[in-house]
Amino acid sequence: MVVETPHSSLYPEIDFASKVVRDPSSSTSANDIDGLIYTLSNAESSDVEKAVQGQRFYVRAMPALQGQYSSEVYPDHVGISLENISNQVSVGEIYT
Repeated sequence: MVVETPHSSLYPEIDFASKVVRDPSSSTSANDIDGLIYTLSNAESSDVEKAVQGQRFYVRAMPALQGQYSSEVYPDHVGISLENISNQVSVGEIYT
């Protein structure tokens, strides 16, 4: 009996993220990072390196959602984007 395990790369964050991102067909942008990460599910290291080569990643303060059951407003969320959108992360600010 042969057991075949899924591929993994030297980039565990990519391996994990590729399993939890939403379906890229629901993406609102052609440059959405979800689409890039989604395609790297079960990828090997060389596949990851080829996919991100030439990409520019932006760490941004993404607008937070309001509380589901209250009017409480949460601090902005730190996120990564392929587009230079949202606000820059600032020193002294609180983020989630």
